[in-house]
Amino acid sequence: MSRNKSSLMKSRLGKAAKSNRRVPLFVMAKTARRVTQNLKRRHWRTRKLKLKERNFNMHERYDVALKGRANTRSK
Repeated sequence: MSRNKSSLMKSRLGKAAKSNRRVPLFVMAKTARRVTQNLKRRHWRTRKLKLKERNFNMHERYDVALKGRANTRSK
């Protein structure tokens, strides 16, 4: 993965890191140990995230949006 990440990519990676935790002990105690595992747990080597990094930066994205608006107005 690239060294310089976009803010969108950073937020998605952060969300994935936060959700990759075990079930808290108070949840196990509250449910009388019926819930003991996090079914969405992911190992970093075996199951990868399906994330794509865009090749253009924020300014180019803004320019593309402006060009799209200009095309719709002229019609």
